[in-house]
Amino acid sequence: MALVFPMEYSVPFMETSAKTGVNVELAFTAVSKELKHRAVQHPNEPKFQIHEYIEAQKEKSGCCSYI
Repeated sequence: MALVFPMEYSVPFMETSAKTGVNVELAFTAVSKELKHRAVQHPNEPKFQIHEYIEAQKEKSGCCSYI
């Protein structure tokens, strides 16, 4: 089941564990490097607006709406 999303969107898959910390730093580093690489290769593409995304997700889920 966990492999469906990565296969559907042609993105890498890496198992991680928040409990043990296995591959957490590696996954974060890999994603960060990929985003930097994409920004350099495609400087005119719109940038991902993380703050707008976070706020939109809070509104959808009702999470943290009191902040």
